Amino acid sequence: MQLSIQRLAQSLALIAFAALPVCLFGQGPDAIESELAGELKKLSNSAGSGTAADPGSVTASNGRVLEILENAAGREDVLRHRFTRLDGLMWITTSPDGNLRIYSWDNQQGGTMRYFNSVFQFRTESGKVGIKRKTTDAEGGATPFYHAIFETRASSGIVYLANYTAIASSSLSIQGLRALRIVDGQLDEIDLFGTREGTSTTLELQYDFASVADRPERPVSLFEIGRQGSCMKHPSIDESEDSPTGGKVTDRFIVYVLEKGRYVEKPGATCFQ
Repeated sequence: MQLSIQRLAQSLALIAFAALPVCLFGQGPDAIESELAGELKKLSNSAGSGTAADPGSVTASNGRVLEILENAAGREDVLRHRFTRLDGLMWITTSPDGNLRIYSWDNQQGGTMRYFNSVFQFRTESGKVGIKRKTTDAEGGATPFYHAIFETRASSGIVYLANYTAIASSSLSIQGLRALRIVDGQLDEIDLFGTREGTSTTLELQYDFASVADRPERPVSLFEIGRQGSCMKHPSIDESEDSPTGGKVTDRFIVYVLEKGRYVEKPGATCFQ
């Protein structure tokens, strides 16, 4: 009798193991994409017209999107998959060399200030695919979505410039670059931008979205990289008026040149001519 009970327990354990989410083992990228699309649509529907009409469902859907990505993002086939059915539901941007991808989505917990969650997927020097996530509990300021990745080469090797935008209000927007590198199996930030105070891992612009609202592209892109990353420019922001909606984006540009592993402002530089 005791042996039969042990065999029954083993059988039940095998059944329970087989019932675990398929995505943990062999679910293909197309199926993962379908699952993500369903959860993101559910998330949007749960939020109503911009404020969370069903906070419990919003929290559950955000958790499920994170779970799907974290279960799948360590796979090479997922890193290569294009996820075209997620257009309009999630921002997905990949570096030119294919080694870094960022998934960002609106967690539907904001009002005019928006909060985005992001998952970073990267291929290490050994070929292993890793993940890193940035989420928000909507307690702090606006958190960004990532919509482009540029590449440059510093003294430490290839550096990725992750271009992001944060929506702080209906008028105030923040756009910036975050410098990242893959080293020793990790995705780390790196000091790349020279400032008056020293160096920084990010370079940010605060601006009034109304000053660029007539541009056709979405999202609006304020940064341009030239000569394989050896120089960079962004428009000057007119901050002559102390406005809570940020300064006006002008048609004048500030140019930076990569020198000794740092971007430094270089008035009169001609690398974009």
